[in-house]
Amino acid sequence: MDDIIIGFVVERQKLLGHGEPMADTIRSLRGGQGNHAAGHGLTGLKGYGRLSCRKHEAIRKRIKALIGSGRLAFDREHRIVPARRSL
Repeated sequence: MDDIIIGFVVERQKLLGHGEPMADTIRSLRGGQGNHAAGHGLTGLKGYGRLSCRKHEAIRKRIKALIGSGRLAFDREHRIVPARRSL
């Protein structure tokens, strides 16, 4: 699961140039359809929807663990971004 999350966050950063909030990140990883995902091209990213069978809370806990271990980070606006070493 960790590789899917990190890979998605890295690819999204390359596409958008910035991170997204926790809820939006989880929604994309679970394959949530919405104007935001489709309008920004997120649905075509590797990892989009790959965790559709996982519960929201389980994904949130893994993201928090990845932030705690330094593999992901929060930016100044509290959006999830790749840690510098993940880029």
